[in-house]
Amino acid sequence: MNTDPILFWNETALEANRISHSTKLDSGTLGPTQSSRTLAIIHLAMYDAYAKAKGNVNLPAYLPGLPAAPAGVSPDAAVAGAAYKTLTVLYPSQTAFFNTKLNDASIVLTAQGVTAAVLSSSISFGDQIGTLMLTDRQSDPNSSDFALDANGKMDVRKNLGGVDLGISIAEDIFNGGKNLGLKKSTV
Repeated sequence: MNTDPILFWNETALEANRISHSTKLDSGTLGPTQSSRTLAIIHLAMYDAYAKAKGNVNLPAYLPGLPAAPAGVSPDAAVAGAAYKTLTVLYPSQTAFFNTKLNDASIVLTAQGVTAAVLSSSISFGDQIGTLMLTDRQSDPNSSDFALDANGKMDVRKNLGGVDLGISIAEDIFNGGKNLGLKKSTV
């Protein structure tokens, strides 16, 4: 098991994405655009949990107005909480898999000296950050926002000028949170 929490949860997210595409159970995460949106949400939540837990001004949070981290918080456990929250919401059919991964991460953190109380409060803090990220991104465009062809499939020709799901997040990141207002195609 990878002991770097970001790499551990990244590996977990990529496996969830693979399983989702293989089983088609979590339909809201299928396709390259929805996959990139889902992975961006997970990683931004982990980053914000880590940045707030570290309290380092050189790591500005993506979301404004996040709560302060509790005293003595474990950044690694906060990352686990944020990843777990976003993964279970975005890939609900795989909750048992994520429960196992959270348990694995908790065992490693406990072996590294994180007490049960700190582990619990840190995971709760990360969960809170994950919830805030999911709430922030809930208005992202999705596949129902695009024109469909006669067979009910997304009409790529009519949507080429549109805003794909991941672009909204990328736009926020690369423009300092200032949405440029790109609009989807109305053709």
